[in-house]
Amino acid sequence: MKNTIAKITCSVLSSSVLLISSAAQAFAAYTFGDVNNNGYVDAVDASLILSEYANNATHKGGTFTEEQKKAADVNHDNYVDAVDASYILAYYAYTSTSGTLDLETFVNGSSATTTTAPVTTTSATTTTVNTTVDYSKDIIGFWELNQQDEENTNNYGLFFTKEGKGGIFDMTSDLFYFSGKDFYVTGSAVSSDSFKEENGTITVDKGKERLIEMSRIESTDGYLGTYHLYGGAFYNTILNGFKKDRNAGADSVYSVIDFYEEGKSRIVYNNFFTYKLDGNKLTITTNDNLTPLFNGAGTVTILGNTLTMAGGDETAVFTKVTLPTDEKVLK
Repeated sequence: MKNTIAKITCSVLSSSVLLISSAAQAFAAYTFGDVNNNGYVDAVDASLILSEYANNATHKGGTFTEEQKKAADVNHDNYVDAVDASYILAYYAYTSTSGTLDLETFVNGSSATTTTAPVTTTSATTTTVNTTVDYSKDIIGFWELNQQDEENTNNYGLFFTKEGKGGIFDMTSDLFYFSGKDFYVTGSAVSSDSFKEENGTITVDKGKERLIEMSRIESTDGYLGTYHLYGGAFYNTILNGFKKDRNAGADSVYSVIDFYEEGKSRIVYNNFFTYKLDGNKLTITTNDNLTPLFNGAGTVTILGNTLTMAGGDETAVFTKVTLPTDEKVLK
């Protein structure tokens, strides 16, 4: 289940990051192995490489830029494939145990047989339906997925509403944010020629291409507030990513960007799924023909600010997070 959640969010972000990053005036070159350019070489990079490899193998078409392809091809065989992902996973396991070699040296020193990082799963402690508990109120809100890697800056998770609907969210401060009257993309201010605001609608362009089109839902201070993201290449990439990855319609997904304070933002995908909670049995269901988030039912346990979801032989642990704008983004 945890891998499913990570796959959904990473597949959406990976393609979206590429488009939004191209708007920056001074975008740093990709570091070897760091496919998502977040400063770390880890399992997320391996996941993105596998997704790119799968898309190319099934003729869906890849999304990597030339710079990303160079960063991903860690064994220098001119292919981006599962071998590169395996090297990165092995390197990630190596550095997690205090390894000091750089990735280039590590790959060159590895044997012809690639070592794959071990994957461990935690057995679910219970799959029995307990009808004596009632989590219907406790589950409402935003839950951030706990990362095994404390240095992983990709923060995302699930949220549940009292209407029986839910979605996913990503903290996107590294992608875009407002600082005063300036709009920043990957750390660089967008020029006044590319940024336009009229009657509550904001557009961000790069040359003749429109990257972002969003309308203000509610403001808090200056440009800060919540916006409905509904157009531009960034939005189209998100929508097409849902359709391609899930083989289902995605028009019901309502995307909100929340600029909740200076230098901060998150994107919230409303109406991503519906759910039913019966005791501690959680069933994620479809919404307007969207595929279920995971197959069948799972169990949940909520203790204070900790939510544990169990399905099959895996568990995922979440921590409740609260921002002043939570209610606004769910309108």
